[in-house]
Amino acid sequence: MNAKAEVILEALDRAGALTLRGIRGIIGEATFVREVAPSLAGWEDVTPPGDLPYDSALKDSISTVRVQVKMQRRAAGTAWIRNGAAVVEVQRTRGGKRNGEDTRPYRFGEFDILAVCMEPSHARWNSYQSAVAFRLQRLELNNARVAKLADAPDLGSKP
Repeated sequence: MNAKAEVILEALDRAGALTLRGIRGIIGEATFVREVAPSLAGWEDVTPPGDLPYDSALKDSISTVRVQVKMQRRAAGTAWIRNGAAVVEVQRTRGGKRNGEDTRPYRFGEFDILAVCMEPSHARWNSYQSAVAFRLQRLELNNARVAKLADAPDLGSKP
């Protein structure tokens, strides 16, 4: 970034909530790729370069799975819990329209596994819960798209 570490840290200190939310998401993704994925016995990172609808591709001797990493949401600075469950937002950061359709929601089939970084609840960046993508809730207006919010108990536990 062609800036000293001190300048980058000062920029983070000055950043607003939306910017920090994005940075937390990037830290969650990086932690998954650098710490969690390498600890999965028998799996190899085969993520191709590019702007993809998933963050990591992992291959074993049989198949490749595409993993989308998201953060557990925060509300008022603390872990967001709804009906006793942690909440995750499952949509792209950037929005837009293509052929009159909202491009933020993911389509089913764009990733295979949702990995949720549970740092807001567990105070550890390497704490994740996961779900098979086809079991996620569907968007009411478009059955082919993933719903915006999901409750973590439906995800299965991986503290």
